[in-house]
Amino acid sequence: MSEQVPGNSQAGCGRINCPGMVKETVLDVSALEPPEPLERVLAAVAELQPGERLRILHRREPFPLYELLERDGFTYRVLQGEKTAYEILIWHADDHPDS
Repeated sequence: MSEQVPGNSQAGCGRINCPGMVKETVLDVSALEPPEPLERVLAAVAELQPGERLRILHRREPFPLYELLERDGFTYRVLQGEKTAYEILIWHADDHPDS
């Protein structure tokens, strides 16, 4: 499941912390060349615990990542980035980041 959210939106998690989320880790892969961004994101996702969220900073939208996340039981939200072109929030599908 994915959701596109405009960069300045306060809907959902947007630019604010999500209640109920224990920890957010930021991973900046914007300066890396393929396939390293995908490899690093997948390694970080493998370590993600329930209640935690991963924020990826990327210079382009990582379309190949989305199917892998959904297959592995994660949800993501794509935002227009402030420091990079894209920010992708990732969390376990069973977590409820908006509650």
